[in-house]
Amino acid sequence: MILQLVRHTPPEVDAGVCYGFTDLDVDARFDQHLERIRTCLNERGLERIYSSPLKRCARLADALREHRSVVWDDRLKEMNFGAWEMLPWSAIPVEVLTHWADDLWHYAPPGGESFGDFHERVMPFFNDLFSNPTDDSLVVVTHSGVIRCVLMHCLQVPASHIFNLDLPYGCVVEVVLNGDNFRVRFVKI
Repeated sequence: MILQLVRHTPPEVDAGVCYGFTDLDVDARFDQHLERIRTCLNERGLERIYSSPLKRCARLADALREHRSVVWDDRLKEMNFGAWEMLPWSAIPVEVLTHWADDLWHYAPPGGESFGDFHERVMPFFNDLFSNPTDDSLVVVTHSGVIRCVLMHCLQVPASHIFNLDLPYGCVVEVVLNGDNFRVRFVKI
């Protein structure tokens, strides 16, 4: 089974703003990114697209749809940053961010999810796919946090190190499942 994880294109938001669950639309460069993404995707055997229902993913999934079906799944939404949503990162006290970074797995922003809670929401979706592999090529249009959860599982990387990976907007990460083994390839855009 070939699973192609696609991060959404740049959202319409100022740099340095914390967002996750917020339903942001895409910025004006969407069409440029869409063409690059299309050149990176392996469309052989591609019958189905899964997507986060948030606008920045839904717009991309719809553009890639063509004759394919799209399955929307709330588990594919980005992490919920609660009270931090749409605040500049600089407005969140440094000591709070330090505590969060030191205990990412357990610490949740007020009204939001810890990374551990987020992982618990995301991984059942992928475990369903991994436990019922097909010969199909599947595309999942989602967010960087979701992709990081999958890569933690496939590469056996601890949460404390998974944020060292650069996952730019519009990137494609290919995961090939062969039996119980995973092969991961980062596709350049």
